[in-house]
Amino acid sequence: FPWFAPPRKESRVAMLYAKYLGINGTMFELKVMGLQLMTVILQSTKLRAFAMLATVPAPCVDGALFFWFFVGTLVVNSVYPFILLNASDPWWRRDAVAFVDIGLDLAYLLTFFLALASIQCGDSNLLNNQLAFGSNILAFAGLFQPIFHVFTTCRAIEAAQRERVAAVAPGTGEAGASTPDTPGGVISPGTLRRLVRAFPIFALLCVGATMFVGQLGGDVVLYPFPNDDPCLPCRCDGNGRLKVCPDFLDEIDSELWLDNSAITAIKSGAFDGLDGLAHVSLDDNAIVTIE
Repeated sequence: FPWFAPPRKESRVAMLYAKYLGINGTMFELKVMGLQLMTVILQSTKLRAFAMLATVPAPCVDGALFFWFFVGTLVVNSVYPFILLNASDPWWRRDAVAFVDIGLDLAYLLTFFLALASIQCGDSNLLNNQLAFGSNILAFAGLFQPIFHVFTTCRAIEAAQRERVAAVAPGTGEAGASTPDTPGGVISPGTLRRLVRAFPIFALLCVGATMFVGQLGGDVVLYPFPNDDPCLPCRCDGNGRLKVCPDFLDEIDSELWLDNSAITAIKSGAFDGLDGLAHVSLDDNAIVTIE
């Protein structure tokens, strides 16, 4: 709430940050594009956890709903800088960007926590550390990055408001021009426009790569297409040949139940990557071939 922001003495580092990277700073647009690209990359790593929830049936909420809402948030995050940074009004190019940042960060946090909370409706044993905090450093960073970003963005809004109040001309009540309309000579306006136009392409490519690279490789199942595959959570072809199982199943449970799944054959390597799997049940399947 910038209107409640008390006056304070800023450090030299804070003043330099506000001058170049703050909401009124000369490099604000470049900072926004860099941070949002990093955000999209970090948050895309959570798709693995959402795929787990969409793959394993839950009694309360369909996990695919969380998956698609999260993907939609990533798409908005990829596109909105192109829209707002091209606006003619400085408020939309500066302040609105900060508020949208906060909204997206809260959406990332709440969607993930609500998805995890939905597991409690069923088997709470599924909520393990790898699912909650990620299985690698990028997923772990993606969990906490929105929290810090919300805090720092709120501080930046307060600082920008203090700058504008301080810029009011004495005796006139009129604010000075504290919001720059150009990148201040750091890069040319034409180069900035080209970067803004290219940003959605790079950001959406990051999301698409996370979603589809595993599918093209055939090693993992990250994309929960709605279908009537009887082999779920694994995948079979039309002839009942078991092709692949998600490599995260052993992170959820040490047992895999594929009873009565119309499996007629098992492809070589179908269970690769499932080192933590201790038991696979294949009862009531007419299995003829194990490759």
